[in-house]
Amino acid sequence: MALARRASARPVLAATPIDRLALPWWRARFAAKARELAAHPPGLVLYGDSIFQDFELTGPEPWRDFRPLWARYFVPYQAVDLGFKGDATSHLLWRVMHGEASGIDPKVAMVLIGANNFGRLDWSAEDTELGILAVIEALRARLPRTRLLLLGILPSGRGEKVAAKTATV
Repeated sequence: MALARRASARPVLAATPIDRLALPWWRARFAAKARELAAHPPGLVLYGDSIFQDFELTGPEPWRDFRPLWARYFVPYQAVDLGFKGDATSHLLWRVMHGEASGIDPKVAMVLIGANNFGRLDWSAEDTELGILAVIEALRARLPRTRLLLLGILPSGRGEKVAAKTATV
């Protein structure tokens, strides 16, 4: 997290590893994904929030059935979905630092994180940028041969304040 520290002398929660282990579903998903990574070395890893986790949805509405997309576009690359609904940069940083980037050597890792920094947490665009940088630095340190594809925060329709922060990042 050297970049995050150099850019700001004050503590930045968005760039601080924070777990969500108090949430039973989150703790169970983290453990299940650790087993999946150990059992099947990935060629592609998706690190992020609910936008990635949604690839595991199977409906019941046809517009929410993302599994065929996952099967067609990601399974051929031995992909592992490490999306966790509600995660902010701090949560992804914790996951990366606690095993989600250890003992693997994927060709590519996609990162999509930051949207939840603007919800209930209401962190600034500047702090969110520092959080994203911290995640990228942590991944780069643990996955030096992996190509990282950082995706921009997607627009969400959650109001002008969130839209402005998203655009700033």
